Amino acid sequence: MDKALDIIATLVDKLKVKEVITAILIACMVILFVPDKFLEILGLVDWRNIHRTEIGGTLLVCGILCLIWIITWVFNAIRSGNGAAKRVSRAYLKKLISNDEKEFLISHYFNLDTNEFDSCGRVDMTSGYLAPLAQAMIIYQATKVGHGVGHWAFNLQPDVRVYLNKAVKRGKIVVSRDGQYKWNL
Repeated sequence: MDKALDIIATLVDKLKVKEVITAILIACMVILFVPDKFLEILGLVDWRNIHRTEIGGTLLVCGILCLIWIITWVFNAIRSGNGAAKRVSRAYLKKLISNDEKEFLISHYFNLDTNEFDSCGRVDMTSGYLAPLAQAMIIYQATKVGHGVGHWAFNLQPDVRVYLNKAVKRGKIVVSRDGQYKWNL
C-alpha cells in the first residue's frame, strides 16, 4: 500500500497536478464570474451558458482539492513545530541564558574577522553547556563523528544564527578582539 502511495505521489509531482488543477480552478472562476462584456470579446458567452453546470462542478472539485492542499500544508507547518522552536530559543536567549553560556557561544561560534556568528563550531564533548543549549534549541549535534577524542561539531540552529547575526548588525551584541562582549537582547 505504501509503495502505491509513493508511486501516486511521484506521479503528482512529475505531472504538476497541483499547478494544473489550480490553473483550471482560476479558469473556471474567470469563465463563471467575469461579466458578459469581457466574455463576448472571447466569444465564450454562449459556450458558458450551455456548459455552466459542468464548469460549476469542475470549479467545486478543483476548489475542494486546493482547499485540502492548503489545510494539509498549514497542518504540517503547525505540526512540524518550527514556530515553537523559535519561541523556545528566543525566550532562552533573551531571558534565561547565563553569562557563561554567552561566552561559550561567542568563543565557539563568533568569527571576529567577519563579525558574524558561524554556523558550525568544534566543541569539547565534556562541556556542560551542550545539554542546556541543545535542549533550548540553540545548537544541535552536526555529526556523530568527532574531531579527535573529545571535540565534536555542533551547529547553531539556522534561525538562531540569523537572529544572533541580526542582533550583531543592530549593535545588541558587540564583541571586541580581547574577548569582551556586550549582550543586550
